Amino acid sequence: MDPNINQLAEITDFENAKIIGKEPHEDKYREASFPKVLSWMQSKLDINGAELIDPPEPGTLEAPTALPLPPAGQKRKFEPQPGYYSFDGANYIVTSENRYYFFWNGTAWSLLDMGPLKKGDNGLNGKTIEQFKPTKPSGYAAGDQIFFNGDAIYEVNAGQTATTGESPSTNPEKFTRKIRGLNLSSMESATLEVVKDMADLVNLTFQGYLNNVGTFAASTGWKTTDFISKSDWQKIIYSGRGSTNVSARLLVAYKSDKSMLSTLVDNSSTQITDREIDLSSVPSDGFIRACFRDVYESKLILKKDGLIVDKQPMAKASEFDENNNEDGVTAFQVADYLKTNGSKGFSPWEAKEYNIGSKVSYDNSLFEAISPALPSDVPFFGSEVWKRELRGLSLSKQTFIEEIIADSVDDLLGGNISLAGDYSPTVTGWGSTDLFQKNGAQKMFYTGGASGGSSTQQVYWYKSDGSKGGSLLQGGLTKTWTDHEIDLSVVPENGSIRACSRTTVAVKIVLQKDGVTQDLYPAIKATSFDPLNTEEAVTAKQVADYVSAMPDGKHNLTNMEVVWCGHSIWALPDNITLKGNQFRIKEEVQFKADYNYCWAGYSLARQTTTDENSLLDPTRLATMPIGDIYTLDTMTNDFKRNIPIGDFKIDFIDASSNPDVTKYYGALRAFYNKIYSLNPKALVIASNATHRNNDYNSWTINTKGHTLADYTSALKNVCNYLSWKFIDQFSESGINMINLSQFTSDGLHLNNNGYLLTSPLWVSKFKLIRNLIQS
Repeated sequence: MDPNINQLAEITDFENAKIIGKEPHEDKYREASFPKVLSWMQSKLDINGAELIDPPEPGTLEAPTALPLPPAGQKRKFEPQPGYYSFDGANYIVTSENRYYFFWNGTAWSLLDMGPLKKGDNGLNGKTIEQFKPTKPSGYAAGDQIFFNGDAIYEVNAGQTATTGESPSTNPEKFTRKIRGLNLSSMESATLEVVKDMADLVNLTFQGYLNNVGTFAASTGWKTTDFISKSDWQKIIYSGRGSTNVSARLLVAYKSDKSMLSTLVDNSSTQITDREIDLSSVPSDGFIRACFRDVYESKLILKKDGLIVDKQPMAKASEFDENNNEDGVTAFQVADYLKTNGSKGFSPWEAKEYNIGSKVSYDNSLFEAISPALPSDVPFFGSEVWKRELRGLSLSKQTFIEEIIADSVDDLLGGNISLAGDYSPTVTGWGSTDLFQKNGAQKMFYTGGASGGSSTQQVYWYKSDGSKGGSLLQGGLTKTWTDHEIDLSVVPENGSIRACSRTTVAVKIVLQKDGVTQDLYPAIKATSFDPLNTEEAVTAKQVADYVSAMPDGKHNLTNMEVVWCGHSIWALPDNITLKGNQFRIKEEVQFKADYNYCWAGYSLARQTTTDENSLLDPTRLATMPIGDIYTLDTMTNDFKRNIPIGDFKIDFIDASSNPDVTKYYGALRAFYNKIYSLNPKALVIASNATHRNNDYNSWTINTKGHTLADYTSALKNVCNYLSWKFIDQFSESGINMINLSQFTSDGLHLNNNGYLLTSPLWVSKFKLIRNLIQS
């Protein structure tokens, strides 16, 4: 402005001079001082020559970089790298979409958005994001973005206003999550239908229907499924039709013994389409069966709930770095780390036998044996032998949809297939499937049999017009084929297949095609290491911290000596061909030393005061080793040798100095007196007997009027009185009167499979003692 206009001199006192102006909506003018205007211009235009400083390294979401305070009264600036920063108690994110400057005006920092470098695809458009402030007076308007809970960036939805205190947690309907952070513990979940399609009428097994009491009745014009295990299926969809002329039940639930439980769908003359039935009333060991009129389309679908993994799972660590608290680690990496740090907890799975409780790493997961594992029992999620205890990352698997064409010889028609591919329905001693469509299948699993010298095709394919295609499996001299895998790539998609087998051998024919790649557990990040957490992935640092806090030797009792007191089940194993309880316990728990005080045929009590076949025989008792832990397992011989039980109060509690060792209670008192004379701090683990069927069985009443259950009650009274650890082998080992021959050599003495069931019960008590000592 030319100062001569109003004949005034130029302004020289800028500290006190005023500039006039007005707000856009006003008619009258206001004034502002030069210093205030200058400060505003400096914050926007950097006109005062602020000194350029080296930019600090950007921080992370969990640890944003705190900006240092430059000298007061001086100007500073720097152009930040994308990342996380904090000043004045608030956190800010700098994205790569826009250009930013941090300015220090002499008293405070500010962050200026200099405009976009490129348009981002996350909807943030380069905006500066502030940490959510629940006390912000004005709240947040539509389009505002905020950092919330150290986890994500949220935007206020169009048409919404978040007033003071309203957050994505309290008012989720007002916000949309724009970017997910690294902390994935608050995973989004949804429902995934895991569908098992029970196929079409052409694949149904039985020609007939289910009557009003659920019994299969042969009849033309109907088709019925075989029994379908309910397992963990939650819902079933039925599409089909019945007939008013037949008293049928279209969908029936059965108990575990396959007796009828209830009707799920009654007979109807009208078409039933996609009726969804809840299966909560059907026990998990129960069954379901369905029937359909075969002149109408039908379908049966099983469903259960699952989880959808988060769209932004943690990254996978390339190697185990105990300082890495961001990337997830695999089970293999965990196992290797634990091995090198002295833990015997986990090792890679090998094709060998494992006890219940054994832990292995396999397929990027940690598994625990919940049943005795044979070399052929490969760990997998859903196994009846292995339970997945801890999962790593990258665990999605390709699953398959299986369609059972035949599950037994009852599913087959008559006849066989000639070497030339011709179906001969009248040939006896053979069974054949009907023609079935390839229908997208990629593999076929065939179990069946030929016969010596026969010229047959076991599996043959045909073109879409029914003409011959070629052999998929030719018959041979072998009478049995086991799980023969056949590639179906040679069969055109509109082609068909037929298979045949001798009816004197087992038959199973299954088609397999790709299903959904979906793991049931999400790869979310655990907030801390919990060995019982089966759903969250862990970081290397969490594992390292967990392991470093463990006592040396995870399952060790290396400062304690154990004395095994027992009968033949403890005395007979040579630990070479027969690996007994001691051998299998010491695979899991380490002791300073262990001693056998075991004899075949011996009871704890004495039949007479001169009986030598007793653990309490004075000559033998004088040799009992001193130990820190004593085991006791003699009950089956006390029962077999007809030892009277006696009275708990008279023969145990009150018989402190001279107990009657010809009674079971008295013998327990004498055993107690002996071991505590050797070591007043001794610990005891005592057990009852496993089932038996050798002379006496589990329910026999001996000559003193007692059953095994009576001796168990007596031992439990003593264990409760003295705080001894009690093991219920009779009820918890899994050995019973039905399967006794599988786990014993003679109805009494355990074989290797039997010890695989009993030893984990003992291991668990030793681990309990270890934990009590450590605490």
